[in-house]
Amino acid sequence: MGALDDLARKLSDPKRIGLDEDLGNQLRLADESVTKMRLEAQSEEGRAFRAIHLLGAWVEDDTDLLGKGEVYWWAIPALGNRAGKVVWTPLCGLPTGAPPEKVGDKEWMKGFSLADPPLLAAIPPSDDYVAAFVHLGFFDDDWAPAKLAPAMKAGLAALAEIKTPADSPEAFSAPIRKAIFDSLKAQQDDLMLERTIRVLREEGKGFGAGAIGSALTQFIRVYWIVRDLERTEQLGPWSLAKGQEQRVLPPSGLEGNGLLAIFARGGPVRAEPFGTLDVERPFVNAAIEPRHETALAGGFNLVAEGDADVVAFYTPPG
Repeated sequence: MGALDDLARKLSDPKRIGLDEDLGNQLRLADESVTKMRLEAQSEEGRAFRAIHLLGAWVEDDTDLLGKGEVYWWAIPALGNRAGKVVWTPLCGLPTGAPPEKVGDKEWMKGFSLADPPLLAAIPPSDDYVAAFVHLGFFDDDWAPAKLAPAMKAGLAALAEIKTPADSPEAFSAPIRKAIFDSLKAQQDDLMLERTIRVLREEGKGFGAGAIGSALTQFIRVYWIVRDLERTEQLGPWSLAKGQEQRVLPPSGLEGNGLLAIFARGGPVRAEPFGTLDVERPFVNAAIEPRHETALAGGFNLVAEGDADVVAFYTPPG
């Protein structure tokens, strides 16, 4: 399956959390074949959609005095245009989230697939868009069990009523956030992280495609990747046992000026010659220097010094 096919499948999935047929009609969502045609119409030679995916979350403090916490999350995507306004289109994705997951202090949340990480936002290649925004919230569920499906349904209903363009990411996301928050009665829960991720178009770099980003508080650390859907190659994931090695070599090779990103949950993992990945430094973004291209022609090794799940992304120059 090609990258656009996979994106079309995700953007047209009628089983997304909180979605029903009536809301799908209000939000002008299309079936998979029509969505694929819309994606192809916006794609041009050498210009691809970008996608922001959630890779993982490390819980430093689950906020519960006894036992483990129950952490849920939600996300609201939007786009920024050249006029400085904020807009939304079905091709950038829907607000999404996941129900509470039991997790303790100093543990990785296990609900994020590294093989198919959750899509937070898609960014069309048009020059009209200069920014992508994802308003992201992580909470520890303290009282009655948080019911994410009804909350996300309320958020989607609020999205259907919004008139765009909005003047700011906050102005756009506020009514959706309020609908989700009120449905969850989140004022009873512990806020772990809430902020707006801002991914900006970089001249010649296309929203920093190929790089991992992060946000952190005293309670939680959250990690995401921006992918170029035509050029970024995913390698792995691999589940490595302590002492196990894994050779890493993208099909296109490691060219000078390409960008390599590596993410590890667990470890430590030595990523020679890019350093060691562990809880304090779970990812690396490395630009391949042309002078190192020959030395890396055969790839490089991952060496697990502890059990770890590892994934890598390589974006060739261009």
